Amino acid sequence: MKRILLAFLVLFLLPLHPAEATPVQGYLNWSVLMCKFADRPGEPRDRLFFEELFTPVGAGQRGLHDFIASQSRGRATTGGTVVKGWFTMPYTWQQSKEAPRAERIDQCVRTVRAAGYTPPPEHRIAVMLNAGDIDSGAYGTAFLLDAHGWNSAWAVHEAMHTLGVGHGFSDDLTLKRYDWSQPGEYDDHWDVMSVDHIHHSRWSDKFGQGAIGFNAPRLDEVGWLPQNRVLTAGKDGQVTTSVQLAPIERQDLPGTLMVRVPYDVKNLNR
Repeated sequence: MKRILLAFLVLFLLPLHPAEATPVQGYLNWSVLMCKFADRPGEPRDRLFFEELFTPVGAGQRGLHDFIASQSRGRATTGGTVVKGWFTMPYTWQQSKEAPRAERIDQCVRTVRAAGYTPPPEHRIAVMLNAGDIDSGAYGTAFLLDAHGWNSAWAVHEAMHTLGVGHGFSDDLTLKRYDWSQPGEYDDHWDVMSVDHIHHSRWSDKFGQGAIGFNAPRLDEVGWLPQNRVLTAGKDGQVTTSVQLAPIERQDLPGTLMVRVPYDVKNLNR
């Protein structure tokens, strides 16, 4: 019941309209590029590890593929994702550390292209760096994970950014997680888009920190919530009503999955 109530209350914290972005459906393809620093030749994980983290090869092991398959209820898949590497970059750990994120990603992409692989234009980019204390984050349609970010939660969080999904927020305007973050940012504990500040589960020994699912408004945003199970309060002219809610994780059960409470009487989608 607590999970249902929190999913309901968070409606007040996110935009209350159906997904305005293109629904996240079909084949979601990434080129996962494994890059090593010139002065750090170690290969902490083999290619199979990343194939199992990102592609259907790891079905059942609770990586990115399983997250997308379960949360989208089969509407999307990572089936076209490929993993390439390892590639040795002509850059040291320090050179990469000092570079902006976009350049840090491009250092790996340039290296891979020089080695003979050009990511298809329809692919997003995922860069895996073989050492930690560098950076894990997204830039446009690309993201990178250093060696400290190789877990389900971070993989899901950053991959979703490349699909246009933003951070989670709470209504606590006094909270700032980081100097550069907005008030309430990273503070929705029931949404993986708050990453380090969510209710984690340990999905597996291999992928460590597990990724909690999306809340109801987030599922609606990416087009993964059946619209016939979303109730917009006041749409039928009634000012009071009783609603039976179903857990968003158990869509096989009867009931409404999300209640949208408009704040603009002229536009019930706001």
